[in-house]
Amino acid sequence: MRKIWLVVKREYLARVRTRSFIIGTVAFPLFMIGIVALPAILLRHQSAHTLKIVILDQTGRMAARIEQGLDQKLPGGEPAYQVLKAVQAANDEEEQRLRNDLRDQVNQGKLDGFLVIPKDVMEGDSATFHTRNPGDLELARAIRSAMSEAVAVPAEESALARRAARGGSSL
Repeated sequence: MRKIWLVVKREYLARVRTRSFIIGTVAFPLFMIGIVALPAILLRHQSAHTLKIVILDQTGRMAARIEQGLDQKLPGGEPAYQVLKAVQAANDEEEQRLRNDLRDQVNQGKLDGFLVIPKDVMEGDSATFHTRNPGDLELARAIRSAMSEAVAVPAEESALARRAARGGSSL
């Protein structure tokens, strides 16, 4: 049994003394720390400048509500988001032209993104946000939150109107 133990000890020490084992022993924990810390650092990263956004609102009534929902401030007190304009296309052809124009502005760096709100958003159709930096989780969260609030308001108003029409209390 003693001879087996000596062989195991020698094999173990031979493996532990290799360069790859020593590098792996140091590198693997550093790699794991990086995997955990990098997303946390990226989530805390906030833009240092006001992000410029355009809203292509096909409903004609959601842009103002969304703009109100984008009221966050930067650490210096400036607004985090600025809605430069809200536009509405008269037809599908004009909408496609506006999308292409806005996409070009995003690619040129004149805009940070644009939000397209379809006509049927209240019936469950999804809005889409186009940006150069799809990894900006804070921006995506802010847009999603503002959209949810904007869609919830008309739903509450219509529920109150139906209740009032039936003669029920609106409280």
